[in-house]
Amino acid sequence: MHPVQQAARSAAFPVEAPPSLTDPQVIAEHEWAAFAALPGLGNHWQRPGWGPDTRRYYWFLTVDHAPKIAELARRCQEPLEGDGFDIVPSDGLHVTICRVGDPHEITERTLDDLASAARLRCGALPAFDLQAIPVAGSRGAVRMSLAPWEPLLALHRAVGTACREVGIDKPHPTQDFRPHLGVAYCNQETDAAGIRKTIAKLRTLQPQQFTVNEVQLVELRRENRVYRWDVKHTVPLHSAAPRTKAST
Repeated sequence: MHPVQQAARSAAFPVEAPPSLTDPQVIAEHEWAAFAALPGLGNHWQRPGWGPDTRRYYWFLTVDHAPKIAELARRCQEPLEGDGFDIVPSDGLHVTICRVGDPHEITERTLDDLASAARLRCGALPAFDLQAIPVAGSRGAVRMSLAPWEPLLALHRAVGTACREVGIDKPHPTQDFRPHLGVAYCNQETDAAGIRKTIAKLRTLQPQQFTVNEVQLVELRRENRVYRWDVKHTVPLHSAAPRTKAST
């Protein structure tokens, strides 16, 4: 059995991984079923440990090179505007791979060492294509499912191993990783049944594909209930030249 298919801690959502890590329909149905079991959504912004001055390092995938993903996200967001959600802007769309740590814990030298270790690990991984599939939700957000999971899990293991090689132990185990692409964050306690009714029709929208050819080490912050980040390092996958992206 693949390690991600074992029972995960309750912090993961869905708690269980899908029965297939490659079939887009199975993954999407599994995530919708988990969302359908939720009685309500909580306020995403009330996570402990976050404040206006908080900064945290993460490994991210960004989709600024994929306008069709931004277009699809916008169509998924339209029914949620003014309904207790904060819409993720097109330049804020991202896939969180894992948390690295906070600036007071990690020096710039360690970040440089981490990027070097990640280049060795990720350079052995081929670039890959993902589908963004409308639409599901979590305990505090509406999001698109991603498929297949297998290359994402391999990437998570690679950057997690790189973190541990330089003495950083923040990344959660890969078995707890649940890849997704958030499109709107809930900003109040909300009845889930009404949200499901609002977004159910979006599940007929055609999935869109994008290519992952790099992973970025970012310093994340919040600005008026929007996530913004500065790119610290960009690490290409195998046979992929890094893209140039201005820091935000």
